[in-house]
Amino acid sequence: MRKIILAIGITAQVRMAHLIFLQAEENYKVDNRTYQAYKNYLDIIKKSSSPDNRIAQMELKRLKLDTYECFIKRLQFKMADIATINANNC
Repeated sequence: MRKIILAIGITAQVRMAHLIFLQAEENYKVDNRTYQAYKNYLDIIKKSSSPDNRIAQMELKRLKLDTYECFIKRLQFKMADIATINANNC
């Protein structure tokens, strides 16, 4: 009887870890799509802006900051999800 209860407990832990992993994967995909959209838009703006236009240059700098911020958030979510998975497996 004890072995059955332990087996059920282990199965539940594995299922929870799997669900956490799937959620982490989904979060990463969403963050990656957001980052790619920012990056693509930044590339378009870089190609179309002229060095003489100060407003366009300021907008370009703001967009660069937004893109880098999105990249950092994506990495933070990825690291947090990895830490969660590791904590649940211990």
